[in-house]
Amino acid sequence: MVGVGAVTRKGGSPVVKLFVMAKSKNHTNRNQSFKAHRNGIKKPKNHVSKSLKGMDPKYLRNQRFAKKHNKVVKTVKA
Repeated sequence: MVGVGAVTRKGGSPVVKLFVMAKSKNHTNRNQSFKAHRNGIKKPKNHVSKSLKGMDPKYLRNQRFAKKHNKVVKTVKA
């Protein structure tokens, strides 16, 4: 934006000066990618289990038995 201002000298003749307004920075994304990758970009952890509604009942029954009879060996620290 340029404005024009008229200023008079001692002799009375006008001097035209141009006033240029300062530009303002609108946006910068500098350094943001670097900061994001410092510790790595990770997927968000999904804590919500998917609904089993509408799935094959035969498959769900098998899953139930598989979970029930899943033998997990617990290690004992000495």
